[in-house]
Amino acid sequence: MKSSKSLAAFASDLGGGYQLYYFVKHNPYLKNYKKFFFLKGDSTSLIKKNENNNNLDDLNYDLIICSTSGNDYEKKIIELANKKNKQIWVIFDNWKTYKARLSYKGKTLLTSKIIVTDKYAYELAKINYKNRSIEISENYFLKYLKKRKMKIKKTTKKRVVFFSSPESYYYENKGSPKYRISWEKKEKNNIQNEINYIQNSDFLKRNINHSFLIRLHPLQSFLRNDKNFIYKKFIEREKSLETSISSADISIGKDSYIMFITDSLKIPTFSIVKDLYKREFRVPYPINNLE
Repeated sequence: MKSSKSLAAFASDLGGGYQLYYFVKHNPYLKNYKKFFFLKGDSTSLIKKNENNNNLDDLNYDLIICSTSGNDYEKKIIELANKKNKQIWVIFDNWKTYKARLSYKGKTLLTSKIIVTDKYAYELAKINYKNRSIEISENYFLKYLKKRKMKIKKTTKKRVVFFSSPESYYYENKGSPKYRISWEKKEKNNIQNEINYIQNSDFLKRNINHSFLIRLHPLQSFLRNDKNFIYKKFIEREKSLETSISSADISIGKDSYIMFITDSLKIPTFSIVKDLYKREFRVPYPINNLE
């Protein structure tokens, strides 16, 4: 049966892009919709064909679905969709900065539905967006990873993956080139300290038979071309985040959403924030400290 309905999906950050992509592809309610993806930035790696987004003024689709990010790409789409009285679904991919996600030009953007994937996110969304339609959806990204993990062949050498994340987030529309240079210098110093801490931990010393890999956050990809980055040889070459996650035997990170994902996959997961940065875990679930 040929679809008579269409949807347009928008994302820019990779984390939100993953949740949006798997939700759109696998949600049974959307099965008969013709799907168009308009992805920017790091999220473009998720699809082979990205729609031409030069002519979006009409938004001639039955349903608009957006992730949220640190820039205004999705917010501009939501604002335009509201003006055209379109049905708008927005997906929240973690538990941070909920109020800011729909704040634009001093106002809170309207949505037809806010979609989250766990009870923690649901409670946060209810607090920040009273009288809005909020729905808990199955986490289709996590569901896919569980199937993927079952197909991975185990090796005798444990694969330890450090999923890096910045201490602060830089976006091009919020900083000057000089600020960018300063930010990169700080992040390089941070990640070198983090890796040094991990490699000297008692945990890794006890697990002698292992390989160590760094899965760089997209914003830290500048380190791939930095000849003076002392841990460059550990940077993972694998392009697929799905493969990096599902093939990890041990997951190490800070307090990013990937910690929740790997823990949910029953991969031993450890955080360095409490001992290295002397701060509390900034996500609503317990993760072991790396010691």
